[in-house]
Amino acid sequence: MSIQKLYLNESEASYRYGYSRQWFQRERWKGTGPKFLKISGKVLYPLEDTDNWFSASSLKQSTSETTGGKDA
Repeated sequence: MSIQKLYLNESEASYRYGYSRQWFQRERWKGTGPKFLKISGKVLYPLEDTDNWFSASSLKQSTSETTGGKDA
């Protein structure tokens, strides 16, 4: 039986998407990163929403646009 993980903690999100934990913290503070939940002091990222956020942030309309959230 396989249980699908629905949420990632900060360390798991950092590993999965290749961004530092500090990047996730900074983007939360700025309000420009992926959606998250904070439960009992723990930050959780909904897997599906976070995958979608990173996919959408890499789509561009012009070659003059900067790349993804890593430049932020």
